[in-house]
Amino acid sequence: MTDESYTINATETSFEILELVRREGPLTTTQIATEIGLAKSAVHKHLQTLTNLQYLTRTEYEYSLGLRCFTLGIAAREVKRLFEPATTEVDNLAKVTGEHVSTIVVEGDTGYYIYSRTGENQHSKTERDGKTIDPYQTAAGHAIIKRDPSMEYLPETRTPSRTKITHEQGLTFSVEAGKTGQNSIAIPVLDPDDKPLGALEVTGPARRVNGKRLKEDFAGLLISAGSSIETQLQT
Repeated sequence: MTDESYTINATETSFEILELVRREGPLTTTQIATEIGLAKSAVHKHLQTLTNLQYLTRTEYEYSLGLRCFTLGIAAREVKRLFEPATTEVDNLAKVTGEHVSTIVVEGDTGYYIYSRTGENQHSKTERDGKTIDPYQTAAGHAIIKRDPSMEYLPETRTPSRTKITHEQGLTFSVEAGKTGQNSIAIPVLDPDDKPLGALEVTGPARRVNGKRLKEDFAGLLISAGSSIETQLQT
């Protein structure tokens, strides 16, 4: 058995519980045991351990994520070279465009929102920091994977059928059919070796983000922001 294939079942179960509570919590012991298919007695041991380590907190009957998870997420985000220089650019883009602006990185087959801000035109002010997504569901994900030689770009397999993806002059556009969808534009941010560290993305409703505003105004803003970040990464 190789090192790559060797795993510890108990560790996998603990992380499965954490992911379940993240998605659906707070949850009771019974709910967790039912969902992951283990006896309550076995689940209780995992819950007790995770609670003692402060990765879970417990009310009278239910478990929620503990703030120790928050510290791990913050630490993971801060080691990404893209994070610090991207924050100022994302803030500025959200202010100028009025739309939702995100920095997304891809690890494995998952996209992660590491920093996002919402402009004044968006009704929902909920930020996406820490959220995960299939990278093929975002313009940013397409922009990253297409430029990464270590990843196989297969847009036809996972891109929603109602979404049209195009790549023009280093930018990636995601346009949904109809006027009720969301349109996006993204630009990959490259390291000094031209490998993508992540991407910046601007997203807004198709009725507002289209035509010249999408193809020219937002394109120019993203090119400028991406160039600024790459310059900072070289210093």
